[in-house]
Order: sequence, then C-alpha cells, then structure tokens
Amino acid sequence: MACLLGVIVAATGAGRPAVSATEPMAVINEQIEARWKDLNLGPAPLCDDRTFVRRVYLDLAGRIPTVQEADAFVADAGTGKRTLIVDHLIASPEYARHMRDVFDVVLIGRKTGRPQFRRRGMQSGGGDPGWGPYLERVFSENRPWDQFMADILVARPKSDTDQGAVWFLFDKGERYQEIAEAISPAVFGIQIQCAQCHDHPLAGEVKQAHYWGLVAFFNRTKNQTTGKGPRLSESAIGGFSNFATLSGQSHPAELSFLGVETVPETRPAADQKEEDKPELYRPAGAMDEPKVPVVSRRELFVDKVVRGNTRVAKAAVNRFWALLLGRGLVHPVDKMDSAHPPSHPELLELLAKDFADNGYNIKRLVRAIVLSRPYQLDSRRPAQALPESFAYGLEKPLTAEALYRSLLVASTGKSDSENPELLRNLADVFPDVFVEESLTSLRQTMFITNNAVVQKLVRAGDGNMAERLVAMADPAARVRAAFRGALQRDPDPEELQQAVAYLIARPDRARQATEQFWWALLAGPEFRFNH
Repeated sequence: MACLLGVIVAATGAGRPAVSATEPMAVINEQIEARWKDLNLGPAPLCDDRTFVRRVYLDLAGRIPTVQEADAFVADAGTGKRTLIVDHLIASPEYARHMRDVFDVVLIGRKTGRPQFRRRGMQSGGGDPGWGPYLERVFSENRPWDQFMADILVARPKSDTDQGAVWFLFDKGERYQEIAEAISPAVFGIQIQCAQCHDHPLAGEVKQAHYWGLVAFFNRTKNQTTGKGPRLSESAIGGFSNFATLSGQSHPAELSFLGVETVPETRPAADQKEEDKPELYRPAGAMDEPKVPVVSRRELFVDKVVRGNTRVAKAAVNRFWALLLGRGLVHPVDKMDSAHPPSHPELLELLAKDFADNGYNIKRLVRAIVLSRPYQLDSRRPAQALPESFAYGLEKPLTAEALYRSLLVASTGKSDSENPELLRNLADVFPDVFVEESLTSLRQTMFITNNAVVQKLVRAGDGNMAERLVAMADPAARVRAAFRGALQRDPDPEELQQAVAYLIARPDRARQATEQFWWALLAGPEFRFNH
C-alpha cells in the first residue's frame, strides 16, 4: 500500500481553499456518537477488512474489487490502510466515472432505449456526446459544486472541453415546467410539483409563486443547434406570464424562489408590445454562439438564487451522505422541506457550512464521510436501532452501472472488461438511484434468472472465472474461490458444507453444477447490494 501515498494530495483537491481547523470527519463522529448516547444505543462494531474493501470499492469506484485487490488490502498489516485505499480510489479515474454515472441519472434521468456511457468511447448514445466527458471532468478535476451547478444552469460553456454543460437544460427541450421541476430537487433538494396549482399542502414555505417564479427564470430560453453542437439561446424580451390560484385569482409570475427575495424586473403593460432591439444584447461573441442578453434571466438565477444559498450546500451534503451511507440526513433526498426534518439537524448545518467554507470541495466531503465511524460500521443491526440513527451499515442496492461492472469483474477477474449489451439491459431493468425504499421487482429477479447475457457470463469458457472454478479438483477450494470472487469473503462453515455437498452430489455433471453454483452467488441478494 506504500505506493498509494503519492496520491493523497491529489485526492483531497490541490489548489482549493485551505482546510478548516475542524475536520468534517471529526464533526461527523462527534455528532453521530452524541446521538447514540442520547438514544442509549450501542452501535454495531466496525466492519472487517473484507467488508470494508468491498463497500468502498463499490461506493468510490462503482464496482467490486478484484480478488487480487481485496486480498492485497486484507494482507496489508498497516494501521492506516483504510485511509490509503480511500485516497487511492478518490484519485482514480474510476471514481470520476462512477460519479459521472450517478449524476447523469440524477440530472438527466433514465430514458427508455437510451444507451449508457461506454467506458472507452466516452460518449453518451442518444444525447450530447460532450455530456459524459464533461461530467467526468467535473469529478476528476474536483470542480467546486457551486460552480458545477452554475455551469449547467447558465449553460454558456467558456471552453471547448465544457461543451457538454449545456445538455442538462437542452435535454429538456423548451418544456419550462419540466426544467423547473428538475432544477429544484437537483440543486436545492426540494420537490416543487405539488406547488404548481397551489401552495404546498404539507410544506408551507413552498409557495405556488415559487414554482412559477422558477419557471419564469428559464422561459426565455430556446434550444438551438449550431455548428459547435447544442446551444441555448435566450431572448431579452418576453416570458411574462400569470398563474391562477385555486380560487381563480391571477398573479404575475415574478422572478422568485424559496427563501430568496424577488428579483426586480420591469414588466410591460398589457397593451405594450416589446421590441427586440440589438442594444438589449451584448456585443457578438464567437461565431455560431447564440447572442446573450444584457440582462440574462439564467444568470440572474445563478447570481441571486444559487450563489451563497445555504440550501445548495445542504442539498449536496445530503445527497452525498445518502449515496455513501444509504440514507440522507433528510430522507428522501429530494424532500428537504419542513415536512421532512433532518435526523441530525446540527450535523447537516455544520457539514454544509464546512462544505461552503472550503470551496464546495466534493472530494473532501466524500473522503470525510467514507472515513467516518458510521460509514465503517458492520451491517448487522443492533437491537432497537433505526436506520436514521446510522448505528449500523445500511444496505444499498447497486446502481445498474455498478452491478454491470461488478458482474464483469466477478466473471472475468478484470476491472476493465466491457459488455455494452449487458449494460443497456441492466440500465433498463435496474433504473433507480436514490430510492426511497429498496424493493426488488419481479422483473429484476426474472432478468437475473433468465437473461441470456447473464447466463453467458456464468458459463465456463474463455478462461473466465467459471472455467477456473471447473478446473479445481477440490470442491471446497472451488467454493472458497467462488465466494472470494463474487462476495469478497470466505464462506461460513454452514455455507461451505452445503455448497460442497451440492457439488459432490453431482459427479456426472460437475461442470453444470459448478456453473449453477456460481450463478447462484452472482444472482443472489448479497451480490446485488452494498452492505
């Protein structure tokens, strides 16, 4: 593990503002442990090394470790090896790729028939070819979260490498309500659909005026295809509308949003026709780029509503906490309103402040959470412990992409294998990220059981894991190797006894029995969850 020492500086984000005096990991431990004490709750013990290495590879690299990676970690006698492996993974290209996959779904969503990213081609099918690489660079370069949000909301890329930033808005067409309903949970962690026709019935702070105010910030935007690719133009005039309450009263849709003062704007009289004059726009920029209004509503939204808004930092902290610990401090992650109070309000405040004070440093936040005590707890639930206590490791269903890469790692023993057909199928059958409640559907079960691509993975051939297992003469060695390859652990005595008995009872079809046993491990719930 000594070779990992050189990546620590890169992992924590060189060039960012200085780290604050109180490390966020210490804050997490202090706040969570204080709650355990208040609840008179004994937490689960720390997980063992095999559990940790599997957990952290899935959370930071989006795949299980290879047998060699897991064995090397377990064999290392160093006391700081968990810190080293976390820093190594956060600095790796796989971390950026995994975060790209997660936030593609968060920001764009799953679409039927939409091929997912290809590892080598770095291109998204059915969409803007620059979106995937852009997302990957955001996480690889550790761009500040608030700047990332500003870039996709203003959607005027300043460099060729950031062309894909326009895709978040462009993908939604000119459906302005859809844009508003996507922005609010992604940026602020709040669902606002309920406020379309009336003030939110459960969260009184969310008003109907906020819904239509958010729509107004973006309703001058138009999609435009240029020689440089997708772009978003913006008019300097128009976009004035009214909304009606349930009582029939009509109100102007002003530039406003939750907790922010209304942005003043001159509204033309009902009988006044606006004229789209050249002086309303800035001097022409690069050829083929849309003209930019002197007063841009999208820029006003970022400057007046997003920058410095504590809700932005809280929403980001809550989402990364949920991604890594299986549940947000506010649950669900996109309902951060008064009807869903945080389980640890002071911790959320402290982490959000630290996040903002330290330049919205994503890697720093992720590192702190993953090295904290609650992240490293065993998943066996102590008596009386509720999920929101974070007193044990919560099970997390693998995303389609993580399941895809883990199946390939297990079946080939390599971390860079590819199978585009399998990825497309899995993304269609396992679509969810940040689910409120994890339930395995019949369709998902049938897919793992019957899908031809999955079946091919578990059949012996081409030097794959199934073939290596078949070649082992000792059934017990076969079982141990299969458990290490699929689950990164050894079988317990009962599992070993039952599996060996299954294999030796079928001497006339040892190959098929081994393939079926291997399939059972890959298709089982233990493989499909991070725990």
